[in-house]
Amino acid sequence: MENKLPTKNDVREVPKNDVIEAIVIDIQVKTWRDIISKDKIENFNNPDEEQIIVKYDAKGFIREEKFKNEANPTTTSKTGRYLVRYEEFKIGQKVKVDFDNEGKSTILLAK
Repeated sequence: MENKLPTKNDVREVPKNDVIEAIVIDIQVKTWRDIISKDKIENFNNPDEEQIIVKYDAKGFIREEKFKNEANPTTTSKTGRYLVRYEEFKIGQKVKVDFDNEGKSTILLAK
């Protein structure tokens, strides 16, 4: 079987200026050292700081977002605001994702 290269007909429009319900499909905990290339890791103050990587599917658009793995998150931290809104990090949970006017996405958090 021969590999098919994509054509213009295969290009999909990324949502813009829209909030979409997404499903969390994977959660991993990694350090910056695991995530960032070796030539850039020297710029990090704490390369062994753990990050929670939440991968989600928003209508076929697979994206991921990072959250600091904090032992005691506050209601103002990104991790704490996720927990206030969604209660826990869990595969299969539904989250709201905001696509901006450029098609970049972020998980909506508690304010």
